Amino acid sequence: MENEDEIIQGIQQMTESLEKLANNPEAFNSAHSAFIEKDATKFNAALDKAGIAEHCHIVCRYFCRKRCIAGFSFSNMAKPAKHKYV
Repeated sequence: MENEDEIIQGIQQMTESLEKLANNPEAFNSAHSAFIEKDATKFNAALDKAGIAEHCHIVCRYFCRKRCIAGFSFSNMAKPAKHKYV
């Protein structure tokens, strides 16, 4: 189990890496496109442009989480039940 210092260091590393990528829109767009296309070579090249290739796992995890959250829809929860009450 990670101790508090390791958790803090991981969060700092994540925010620094994502900030570098966000500050380079061309690299961000290339990385995101490569992620969607499942092209690891292009993904790594885009991260290399932003200077964060060694943190590819952080960016991949970020894109995975964002894609998962974006894919979740609350619309099904708002639909009325299909059964009838007697």
